[in-house]
This record gives sequence, structure tokens and C-alpha cells, in this order.
Amino acid sequence: MIGVLGGGLSGLALASRVRDAEVLEAADRPGGLCRSLSFDGFTFDPHGSHILFSRDPRAMAMYEGLLGENVCHRRRNTKVFYKGRYVKYPFENGLGDLPPEDNLACLLGYVEAWSARRAGNLPPPANFRDWMYQRFGKGITECYLLPYNEKIWKTPAAKMGVDWVDGRVPDPPLEDVIKSSLGIPTEGYTHQLNFLYPREGGVESLVRGLLPKVPRVRTGFRISSIARRGKDWLVGDGHEQLRYDDLVSTL
Repeated sequence: MIGVLGGGLSGLALASRVRDAEVLEAADRPGGLCRSLSFDGFTFDPHGSHILFSRDPRAMAMYEGLLGENVCHRRRNTKVFYKGRYVKYPFENGLGDLPPEDNLACLLGYVEAWSARRAGNLPPPANFRDWMYQRFGKGITECYLLPYNEKIWKTPAAKMGVDWVDGRVPDPPLEDVIKSSLGIPTEGYTHQLNFLYPREGGVESLVRGLLPKVPRVRTGFRISSIARRGKDWLVGDGHEQLRYDDLVSTL
């Protein structure tokens, strides 16, 4: 038997693909960060999960398969509130909504950064702050990206690395940024343009869709020890020990 440590979405998805597996979860119910909270007739996703989108069509098909008819499809309509104006999101696709002086500063900064990258005149960015300046230029970075990211990450961008950035912060084509500045509509982050969300039950509906496919789930098991004995793994919670042939941690 395979022991899976952690009953969040990753652990449950893994166990659902294995014939003989048991999921160990410390909480009183599985779900991890994909658990939802019901209060006074309303449902909340308190752990950060939100709309469902992916570049991978297999992931989108999996979401729809787990939700069945309990799914709604929506098209993004997101704005950035900037200097009393609602600017189209992503910010670089809404430059035409900016005051003229900010629009010009953002466009010039982006073109300068793009040209410097093309010429190969830039050293590798030392941190996320440097990366934003090198990739988007002074205008977009200082008007939006730097304050926004330091707000959501609660960390100075100069103290953040760049290993995680690829795929999380798309690189808009120069043509799209110029069109945006001129007021010609463009779309960025197109993999987010259309998204899914459960019609009822919050994001935990994904967990409820997975559970029937999981062989065994043991809740209330807070791991205190892991040991190797021969070919087996021993996992304990201070009260009992469980034995597995293989062990996978999603903690």
C-alpha cells in the first residue's frame, strides 16, 4: 500500500490514480487549502483558492469532470483602480485607459526595456524587482507592478527571487502593448480569459468530486514520526503506527 501524506487536492488527486493508497490528513476533513467555509447561508474559500483556469486543457477537463453539472463558465471582466480610473486588466493591456502622461511613460519604458533585452545589454536580474524593471520598464513597474506585487506578497520585491516568475507573469508582445497605448483592444493572460467556478459549494466541490475515487482517507492523523524499517515505511501520530510499502508527501 502507498501512504499519501496530506489530504489536500494534490494528495487526493494522486491517491485517486492509485489502486491501493491511503491518505493521511491531520484535520477533521480532507481538502487542505481547498476547503470551503459555510457561514450564515454563505460559502467562503478562506485559504486563497479562487477561479479555476489553466493553460493545460487536461487540467480544465479534470475540473469539469469533477464538478459535473455543478459548474459555471465566466469570461473575465477585471479592472485595476488607478488614480480614480478603472484600467483594463492586465495593466499593460489597458494603457489607453490611463492619464496621457502615464500612458506615455509606460509605453516608452516598455519599449526601452524591450530594446535593451533584444540588444543583450542586461545582466541577469538579481531579484523580482530587477526582473520587473528589465521586463516591463520603469513606467509599468512603478505605476502598477511594483506596488501591486508588494501588496499581495507582503514582501519587498527586492527580497524575492525570480525562479517562480516564468509562467506566472506573462511577457506581453510589444505589438499588444503599443496597441493598448493607442486604445486598440487587446487581451493579455488569455489562459485566464475564460474560467470555471463551482455553481454551489465553493472550491471544496473539487474535493467532494475526488473523494469517491480515493481508496481510503484517514482524518485526524497528525504525523509525529516517520521511520524506515527494512523495505517498509512506518508513520506514527504518537498513538499508533501505520505501515506502508511506499510513501509520498504532499505536505
